[in-house]
Amino acid sequence: MNGILNKFLKFALGPITGAIIGFITVPITTWIVSPEQFGLTTMFTLFQTLITSFIYLGIDQAYVREYNEYKDSKKKLLFNAMIVPLVLAGIIMVILAIFMNPISQYLFKEINITIMIVLIIWLPLVVIERFLMLQIRMQEKGLQYSFFTIVMQLNIMIITIALLLTFEKTYTSIVLGALVGQIISIIVLISIYFKNNRLDITLPDFQLIKRMLYYSLPILPAMVVNWMLNSTDRIALDYFSTIENIGIYFAAMKIVSVLAMVQSIFATFWLPIAYRWHEEKVDTKQFTQISYIVMFVMGIFFIGILLFKEVAIWILSPEYSEAQYILPFLLFMPIMYTVSETTVLGISLSRKTHWNIWISCIAAIVNIILNIILVPKIGAIGAAIGTGCAYIVFFFLRTIISRKYWYQFNLSFYVINIIFLMVIATINVFIRAQVVYMINIFSLLLFIILNVFIISKVVDIKRIIKIRR
Repeated sequence: MNGILNKFLKFALGPITGAIIGFITVPITTWIVSPEQFGLTTMFTLFQTLITSFIYLGIDQAYVREYNEYKDSKKKLLFNAMIVPLVLAGIIMVILAIFMNPISQYLFKEINITIMIVLIIWLPLVVIERFLMLQIRMQEKGLQYSFFTIVMQLNIMIITIALLLTFEKTYTSIVLGALVGQIISIIVLISIYFKNNRLDITLPDFQLIKRMLYYSLPILPAMVVNWMLNSTDRIALDYFSTIENIGIYFAAMKIVSVLAMVQSIFATFWLPIAYRWHEEKVDTKQFTQISYIVMFVMGIFFIGILLFKEVAIWILSPEYSEAQYILPFLLFMPIMYTVSETTVLGISLSRKTHWNIWISCIAAIVNIILNIILVPKIGAIGAAIGTGCAYIVFFFLRTIISRKYWYQFNLSFYVINIIFLMVIATINVFIRAQVVYMINIFSLLLFIILNVFIISKVVDIKRIIKIRR
């Protein structure tokens, strides 16, 4: 198979297999660990995400943007892109070492030196891993990218389960399993990559670094605000609710990771191609066609997961049964983000990345307000509604601003589909009778019929499959 579909399948192999491995790990974990212990892992995950967002300074995105336009050695580009993040990783390592006890007390309600030491070791390695994987991705080496993704998820699963069975049935085993699994995988990646490649180590190119920082620094505040957007729900639950509810909420998030996997696959595969299409002056109609298809596919995933949500929750463990009512609005997170990757290109292509700050700020404010209002009243369901609605706002802001700098694509297709999915989500949250299954089946059929009718008028499937090998 040639062309885009062939590249997509190569890149999809790793994330799909990795998601399957992860999905196997989650039910094993939830059957062994109580919701309270599972809930303690979520604050660490938020902390970990915040650290990496700061360390990269958005230079990882600048590297992707620069890759096709940079005419000198790609290895030189890679070396210069890693300099600032590695320096920042060193600074953060020192800070973590000095304030190890209070940070651990805040995250876990106790001092856990083991986790903090492993986290410090993990920091510089994850920077190297991030940029090496970006290099592989930008070279469009889908099979190699997939191989390392599978190795990482497999290591995390094996080590996590081993620790839970032989060490402690607590959050410590889950967190250590993730960190140690990643460290081993990164060592494998580094050893294989540098066996066949060498890094072009020269004096830093300060003009190149300055250019990348000029692109990336406006992204950093947006990334921090985006972290707030993604963490407000769990912080609100920590303040207004219990650790048990956080655990159940986090379990629902793990099911959402099925769609997040699709988001990861698509972003990995799509962005290099989108930038190349832009350089090659490809007709903008083809961007619209891709966007419509992505909206359609994500909508099918959305309703399909709701159709089988009780099965998914049963697999997790009966202790997590309430997660099925948290799930519907959480699904908007990966759906809205994935679809927006096809509509937001006007911002990145025009280098107007400062808009990302305002977009994330507004969406985060919406999330904070809704969480403050809803979480005290309806708990975890309120947190999910707040997050889902915030991501819908996030999508429309990205899309509308992108149109200003790109081309005037039609918004009605997205409006119709999003309203349809919001109605289905609301039904699945508040109707708990068996009739909801019939509603979901009917909704899925109606969604497919409506979208096929609309898409068939604007999309040439054969041309998309063949275009741009």
